[in-house]
Amino acid sequence: MLIEFSDDFIDVDFALDGEVACCLNGVLLSARNGWHLVIGSRDLLRKLWAAESVLSYPARLAAKTILDQFADIASTAEGLRSKVILSAKSEGVIRLDEYTWIISAKVFSHGLLSKPVLIGEDLTDTDMLLVAARHYQFEYKMTKARISLHHIGGGGNRTAAQFERFVRERNTGVLCITDSDKKYEGSLMKETARLCEKVANDYVWWAKHIALPTHELENLLPLELIRAAALDGGRPILSERLKALESLPASIRIFGDLKCGLKLRQIWGMNEGDPMKKFWIGVYSDLKRTGGFVCGCEGSRGAGEAECECELVPKLGEDLAKIVCNYLEKQTALDRVFSRSRKETLFAMWLEMGREVFEWGASARPSRL
Repeated sequence: MLIEFSDDFIDVDFALDGEVACCLNGVLLSARNGWHLVIGSRDLLRKLWAAESVLSYPARLAAKTILDQFADIASTAEGLRSKVILSAKSEGVIRLDEYTWIISAKVFSHGLLSKPVLIGEDLTDTDMLLVAARHYQFEYKMTKARISLHHIGGGGNRTAAQFERFVRERNTGVLCITDSDKKYEGSLMKETARLCEKVANDYVWWAKHIALPTHELENLLPLELIRAAALDGGRPILSERLKALESLPASIRIFGDLKCGLKLRQIWGMNEGDPMKKFWIGVYSDLKRTGGFVCGCEGSRGAGEAECECELVPKLGEDLAKIVCNYLEKQTALDRVFSRSRKETLFAMWLEMGREVFEWGASARPSRL
């Protein structure tokens, strides 16, 4: 992540302030390891390079490298919303807005600053989120930065506990992304997302929780990516169902359970007064009126809507994420898939999630002595 040194370090005598010196040493070494993207004014970087008596040679060399690459780093930094402003004079941790934290140097006086953390509900989710970050990087040609994240699976309903553990360690920034599990417009986040949101709000730390704007992460995946994975994995039925999904409205892509699908009889079987039933009947009625949904049961066996086995939400399968991840393991480049995804319904949502992950892990390349 982008860490920006405040100019208030210029007035500090590093030899008289051991906490500040330890912080600077740790942050510069993290930049040297390629874990964060660090920048400061040229005057401050020159001062850090010259601080032979208080900073280690590798840390000073990291400052010199940043100074030598200043134009490229500054150009990359301009395109990033998310950042930490490291200050010699502020106290504690202050969250200025959704994307900016001001953190006192004393907070990081313990030593080396760790690699940023990305937590998903499982490792499959984090793998797919990293693909979103790569897609954002490709789309906006952010080639002078790399993505450096320690990504872990939260263990489903234990995700909030994992999130809290990393936040309490206070060693680095922690980004947690969970499914919202919303099944219709206006519904509330489910328990895992609510608990993670509570962790982010309860602790004053460089941490953030994002509940996906869709039911699950699978809903957000570009159909072109799923199609490529289906073809690679020999899943022709999945390819056929993707064709059906392409012509359906955004509401189905956002709130439908793509893993299990949704049959018309299941909608009519919901309790009267259930807002979920009202929502999905509305979606069905709109599609039927415009000819976007034709029931195959009515003509073939005279079944009523209450018994209709036709899928309003196509079933892509419980193993959808696994199929995609198996495909991703074999790929070194996804440029063609990325390019073909631009006209998709949820492209902007997918890319925004990619931007969040990319910025959290944005770093320079590791350097050597």
